[in-house]
Amino acid sequence: MKILLINPPPVEGLNVIREGRCMQRTEAWTTVWSPVSLATIAAVLRNEGFEMRLHDGSVVPAIREEVIADIKEWAPDLVVVNTATTAIEQDLAFADLIGDTMPGVRVMLMGVHPSVFAQECFEMSHAPEMIVRGEP
Repeated sequence: MKILLINPPPVEGLNVIREGRCMQRTEAWTTVWSPVSLATIAAVLRNEGFEMRLHDGSVVPAIREEVIADIKEWAPDLVVVNTATTAIEQDLAFADLIGDTMPGVRVMLMGVHPSVFAQECFEMSHAPEMIVRGEP
């Protein structure tokens, strides 16, 4: 199984750190934080034999269309979208873009916001099939 872990790319200059409870716009910090949660999940998945990739849109900014093209080319079975309350509408719109562009891919959300407001996220977005509740 091929799994992509992703911090969505910035939208209209809104670049957000999505690391557990540390959700801030990148300009609020003096540095960009590495996605430790995503990297840890990636290591566990790789050790369990999954083929996986990680894309951090807050460190490697790209326009959404470029990211979608990369996702389509690699054709993962599952895309895990990391979210942040400060950018939840943009993150859910990105999840929908993934689902609309690649109808066969399964989309999962993770982050504090969907952990607490799972039903709201399912109502706001049609692509996610699953939500990781709690901190991985």
